[in-house]
Amino acid sequence: VMALIGDKVGAPAREFIIDLSTSAMLVRVAKGGETLQIESPAILEDFLPKALASDLMELIQARIQPAILTPLHRRGEIIGVLAISAPELAGHFIPSVRNLARHITTALELADEYAERARAERALQDSEEYFRSLIENAPDIIGVLNADATIRWVGPSSEPVSGYTPDELMGMNAFDLVHPDDVPDAMETFSRGVKTSGDTVSREIRFRHKDGSWRFAEFTASHLIDNPSVGGIVLNCRDITERKQTEEAFRQSEHRFRAIVENAPDLFAIVERDGTISFVNFVFPGHRFEDILGTSVYDYVLPELADTYRQLQERVFETGRSERLEVVSNFGPILDCRIAPLEKEGPVNRLMVIMTDVTDRRRAEEALRQSETRYRQLFDYAPDSVIILNKDGVIVECSHSAMLLYGYSKEEMIGKSISQFMHASSGTSLSESLSHPTSLEPTEGEIRIVRSDGAPVHLWRKAVPLTDADGNLTGMLAYDRDITDRKRAEELLRKHRDHLEKLVKERTSSLEDANTALRVMLKTADQMKAEMEESVLFNVRRFALPYIEELKKCELNAKQRSYLEMLERSLDEVTKPFLQGVPVQALTLTPTEVTVANLIKQGKTTKEIAEMLKMSTRTVETHRYNIRSKLGVNNRTVNLRTYISSVGGLVDRLSS
Repeated sequence: VMALIGDKVGAPAREFIIDLSTSAMLVRVAKGGETLQIESPAILEDFLPKALASDLMELIQARIQPAILTPLHRRGEIIGVLAISAPELAGHFIPSVRNLARHITTALELADEYAERARAERALQDSEEYFRSLIENAPDIIGVLNADATIRWVGPSSEPVSGYTPDELMGMNAFDLVHPDDVPDAMETFSRGVKTSGDTVSREIRFRHKDGSWRFAEFTASHLIDNPSVGGIVLNCRDITERKQTEEAFRQSEHRFRAIVENAPDLFAIVERDGTISFVNFVFPGHRFEDILGTSVYDYVLPELADTYRQLQERVFETGRSERLEVVSNFGPILDCRIAPLEKEGPVNRLMVIMTDVTDRRRAEEALRQSETRYRQLFDYAPDSVIILNKDGVIVECSHSAMLLYGYSKEEMIGKSISQFMHASSGTSLSESLSHPTSLEPTEGEIRIVRSDGAPVHLWRKAVPLTDADGNLTGMLAYDRDITDRKRAEELLRKHRDHLEKLVKERTSSLEDANTALRVMLKTADQMKAEMEESVLFNVRRFALPYIEELKKCELNAKQRSYLEMLERSLDEVTKPFLQGVPVQALTLTPTEVTVANLIKQGKTTKEIAEMLKMSTRTVETHRYNIRSKLGVNNRTVNLRTYISSVGGLVDRLSS
């Protein structure tokens, strides 16, 4: 159209967006429900942008025709607009156009009805097919009986269950298939079921299979005689022969279980809801069966454990889930008690209590636990690094000193090959003895490793083989001692010796030169000491204190908390020479707390600090409280500024 306009009118090519929702005419028809007769060229000017309408009118002015617009209704709602245009379309055509719109609407509604009817028919067919499939594939026999128990219809599942085909069963009386001993009860139940419409009765009977054997069945009969779509008694028959056989097997198993229980080495007891012992398989020496049966289970539990046992037992009664508790009986032995519900279904009224004498085992475990504790303490708090490797040279355990020495966490070290930490300049013999151990003889020597921060460290290492009970090599134990400072001192001494020799050889240096060199050495030693202090404080702050703080947030038992306190005391001892008497917790000062501490040291007030750091005075007070806690200044009478000034060197270190 635009190309045509350009050719005919000579207008330049342009693009237009035509938004029909802005048409006032369409809104009146589609929204207001009006019928409009539109004279040209009003329709073009209403639908189209003015510039486009002008070009079109000039192009096709001889073809502009009047039009009638009327709404199309469907189910009471306007769904569209019918537009008719003709050269001589006058106002008297409006009724005809409206009538045409009604015919179109009627046709649409009829189409809806036909579609809905087709959907309903398909749904009915699908439903019939669904239920037919259910009946034909059901594992139970489904049939319809007359009031006299004559089989009127039966599903195809009758043959797999009874051996009879549906044609063989239809017309038979259902009671002809019932075991003679079960007929009276079956007839009485059937008679009750056919008295009232809608009633359902159930019973277990024996029926005759086509092969002559008797099978157990559970049948359910529903009175639907008054239902016109059924007009009979719907029978559902389920073969429960296997279930009956299972029940019989269970009874036999119960007899075997009783024999096992009565001869088991563990003590089995059945406890009633009120705690009374109703069964016990044996008694401990010094007791008799008649003295125990009928007594309360609480009579045999130490008083201090009675409440715990009672709560545990009540929980089993309430939840039906098994529980376990170790108790010390009032007659000596330590008993491992397993409490389980005797009933697997329904409310729990009785409990099975299984008690195993674990006195000897617990004593052995306690001795082993104490031995392991001593080993763990020696391992964790040894001043030298201790690393355990498997026979492939992979780290399986490392001490706290090893983590500090290597600069890695335990998680980062375990699972890695020891060779990954070796410096390229280290000798191959000692490295190979750990990476690929073969010898059962200890080896030792000097090596170099690379810390996590990239710094090389000189170590003296002793590698000790680990063997199993048969003497086979299972891994290696590596003891590492940091000799970096010693190596540095040796290097300094060597350089100094060379320097002195040079002075002697050249005979050109004076005593003052020697003194100057000595002062340089002393300054270097002081600097080394300061660097070592900074390194220790940095590593403690980065690799130890965060994990200690995280451990404090965990739910620890008494033993674990004791270990944590011992670790804190050890860190205090290690860092005491560098912290000027300040607790090790001072290293956990956050960057913001360090900034606040520096401002306090400068004599700034809380309000001035808040304005400088753009925070509330309450937040500054919180930081002041945390600083006191971490510096150990809990006495409010001690001036915080004075104290920080006295340990200003530490705060400056933390700032840097």
